[in-house]
Amino acid sequence: MEAFVRPTLFALLRYPSWRRVVVVLLAGLVCAVGVGWGCALWSRIPTSSIEADYPPSPGERWPEVHASYSGKGFLYTYKIGDRLSGKEIMYLPPYNSLPHVRRAGWPFLCLRSEVTPHDNYRHYEDDPTPPTPPRRRWHLPWSEIVSRGPSDREFPAFMRVQSDRRVPLIPMPAGLLINTLFYAAIFYPVLTLLRFVQLRLRRQPRGFEVAPVA
Repeated sequence: MEAFVRPTLFALLRYPSWRRVVVVLLAGLVCAVGVGWGCALWSRIPTSSIEADYPPSPGERWPEVHASYSGKGFLYTYKIGDRLSGKEIMYLPPYNSLPHVRRAGWPFLCLRSEVTPHDNYRHYEDDPTPPTPPRRRWHLPWSEIVSRGPSDREFPAFMRVQSDRRVPLIPMPAGLLINTLFYAAIFYPVLTLLRFVQLRLRRQPRGFEVAPVA
C-alpha cells in the first residue's frame, strides 16, 4: 500500500501499515506501564488529600473503617479496622491495617498492588495476646509476592522513591487499554512523520551529475 501513497503525508496517516500499528500499540503499552510505575513511586501526596471515614460516635457500629489518600496518578486505600460488638479491632505494623491497595496510572489508573493478610496482625484492644510475627517477602506465596510488587525499600536512596510505595504489577484491564490507546494516539503521528521524512529522503537522487565527455 505504501508504494502508491509515498508522496503525501496525509496518505500515510490514512492508510497505515500493520507494522506501524503494532509498533505504536507496543510503544503505547510500554509508556502506559512506565508512567504508571512512575506515578506509583514518585507521585507526591498533598496533605489535603488524606481522607478517613471514621465512625461519627463511639456508640455507632460500623462494619469497616477505611482511609485513603491520593496524588497525581496515584490512589492509596487501606482498611483501618473493624467495629464488632462495640470493640475496635486494631492492626499492627508493618502494615498498620489490612488490606492495602495501591493504584497508579495516568490519565487513568491502570495498575494495582494489593497486600492481603497472611498472618495474625489484628487483635482486640484489651487482648494481651501478642500477634503472630509477620512473614517477610520471600516466605509468602508467589501469588502474594506478585500481588504486592517490589517495595520502596528495594530501590537505592539516590532514586528518591516516596516512602511506603510499591511497584504495581497487576493490570487493571479497562484503564490499561485506555491508557495504551491514549499514548499510541500520541506516538502514531510522530512515527508517521518520521516514516514520511524517510520516504522523501529515499526518493531524492544521490551522488552528482557527471558532465558528458566532448
